[in-house]
Amino acid sequence: MKFTEEKARELVERWSTSCKIAWSAQEQNEVGAVLVRLADVVTPHVVRDANLSDSRVLEILARRTLNVIEEVLLKTAVPLRQAYDLDGVRFQQDGAHHAVGLRSATRDELVDLPGLGEKSAAQLAHYLSSRPVSIIEEIVEIDGFGAKRLALLRKSAYLDPPTRMLLSPTVYRFVINPTISSFLSVLENSDLGFAFGDETAFVRRMPQWQASVASRFCALLNTIFEHRSRIATIADGIVASEAEQWLRRYEKYLGYLERLTEARGIVLRDSQYYEGAHKILTEATQELSLMVFLATAASGSADRPGPLGLIEALEAAAARGVRVRVILDRDDPSKPYKSYLINKSLATRLRSGNVDVRFDAQDTLLHSKVLVADRRVVVVGSHNWTYAGMNATHDLSLVLQSEVIATDFANKFESLWSSLPPLGK
Repeated sequence: MKFTEEKARELVERWSTSCKIAWSAQEQNEVGAVLVRLADVVTPHVVRDANLSDSRVLEILARRTLNVIEEVLLKTAVPLRQAYDLDGVRFQQDGAHHAVGLRSATRDELVDLPGLGEKSAAQLAHYLSSRPVSIIEEIVEIDGFGAKRLALLRKSAYLDPPTRMLLSPTVYRFVINPTISSFLSVLENSDLGFAFGDETAFVRRMPQWQASVASRFCALLNTIFEHRSRIATIADGIVASEAEQWLRRYEKYLGYLERLTEARGIVLRDSQYYEGAHKILTEATQELSLMVFLATAASGSADRPGPLGLIEALEAAAARGVRVRVILDRDDPSKPYKSYLINKSLATRLRSGNVDVRFDAQDTLLHSKVLVADRRVVVVGSHNWTYAGMNATHDLSLVLQSEVIATDFANKFESLWSSLPPLGK
């Protein structure tokens, strides 16, 4: 079975209606014809070893073709993202407002930053514009700028790269999310067009970029067709049963994408975990929820910190009125982990410091390493709260700043917590 003109027309009509000005019948036919040719190259044949309906097979053929187009768009967006130095929007420490890039800030934005005024803002602006400053810590060299002012600035500002660029909101949205829809938006709102090759190729094809949206989209499809037709082999065909499994997985993937929540975060590698977690613990104001496989109060050194400082931060949070709860693993005595033996002394200490502690059920293994603070920040990864976990093993954790994600983890903690019995006196 082959990809049909009817299926192509269905896709083309969808793209056409997403534009502000719908494509003419002739334009839709042109795009549809190129799409059929491309689909035939992407999947030259289907081995019908399973009882799939024709509509399901067409859906498989369409999805395989669209994936090829989207892959090219992704590769097109990557160099743009690198050129624009887009590494994610930064936020102030409160997580609610955008941070200020010190180099690109206006005079009024600098004056409004905490710890600055008219004179200090002018000093800072002059310093950053006249020197090759590479890290924000260098501003302490400015007369009157010390560690205290630097600490205040770091809560609301950062040292942004000195990048100059031409950019539009439409192009930015495509670079961040390179899909067919966002690409069509770029075509419709500009005279940009897809190009492949070097400057000579660009100049030769430049007249086509003055064409309609549909024609410029055809140029993309034709370029992809040229490439795919050169590398096509008999192996590009599919077995229907395997394709059906692939499509089901892909449909689940799309469902997950729809439920994704944007979050800002950082990666904590090895001993970086201590500093990252400690900051979160000390800034918590309402509640802290920790579930971890292994935890101790082992001390360390300045360059190789043990978890003792984190335990003390938990106790300090409880002392200032923060609700602090901890779930630790308790293994079956016949198992080799010895988690109860390791965790029980810490549980005794924490409870004496007004930290509420519960043990996981003996017949299950609590392998989670999750810290949730104020239902707005979550740390999740592989770090145990042990000296080895922070210094002797290669562990990785993520700090995610998202109320939606943090609340989801907090609810999971709450569900587990309510299923466990309180510890006896």
